[in-house]
Amino acid sequence: MAIYGWFGYKHLRKMIAETKQILNIDDNQVYLVGFSDGGRTTYNIAFLTPSQFASFYVINGTINSSKMNYPNFSNREITTFSGKKDNLVNYKYPISIAKKANEFGSNWNVHLYDGEHFYFPYEKEILPKMFNQIKNSYRNPFPNKIIYHKDDDFDEWKGIDWLDIKTNGDKKPEKWHYSSEVNIINRTVGETESFIYGEKTSQVIANYFNNTFEIKASLVDEIEIYISPLMVDLNRPVKIIINQKEVFNQKITFDKKFIINEFIKKFDRKQVWINKINLKVE
Repeated sequence: MAIYGWFGYKHLRKMIAETKQILNIDDNQVYLVGFSDGGRTTYNIAFLTPSQFASFYVINGTINSSKMNYPNFSNREITTFSGKKDNLVNYKYPISIAKKANEFGSNWNVHLYDGEHFYFPYEKEILPKMFNQIKNSYRNPFPNKIIYHKDDDFDEWKGIDWLDIKTNGDKKPEKWHYSSEVNIINRTVGETESFIYGEKTSQVIANYFNNTFEIKASLVDEIEIYISPLMVDLNRPVKIIINQKEVFNQKITFDKKFIINEFIKKFDRKQVWINKINLKVE
């Protein structure tokens, strides 16, 4: 459905918003599950635009490219079920992907079973584990820390939760900018695939505590921070520090028009934004 173009991801977001208008859904208990090509969609959503979901579950799925933004997986829990006899997706592939993502702090678990690509003979082994995890998985709509990487070709999706960015791969990267050789097991034949990750990738590490946002940004032109009264004390100024320089120190107020427009996009009653702050990155 959503693999072959951005329209699919937009459609999925609209489907969820429209469903929430009909059914009384807990916004912190929305999950995405996919098998095979559906698993590919699930992986893509998990690193491109995961804000609506609590966690992700993939059965014998692959990814369009091994060159995805690994740190973005650290923002949501991911579980993969992979058949050791799968002749379409080598089970070592998701293990190598998860290992790289977990280096950035992801919570990505891979469960192996003695099955082929079509898991129906093994569904009694897989589905109880998956639904038991779902039962205990809840989204934190206002995480204190976000790690976010973005490439220029993903123009439709700009961020995660309370953080959006505008990229600029032509800037000089910061000293801490991450770039390294990545070795991944090929998804079909099981051979090692190597490439350099991160050279022109925009990168942000953002935290907030006690009304202060501290942000490290590399190859980034602009940053947008969405504000909730559950994140900050509106009676006090909000301070923002980007690359060790204070760039903002003001009180934030409610913007009624902004609240309505943002709510209509997703109909998310838990992750509600009252205003946002736009900042240039020098």
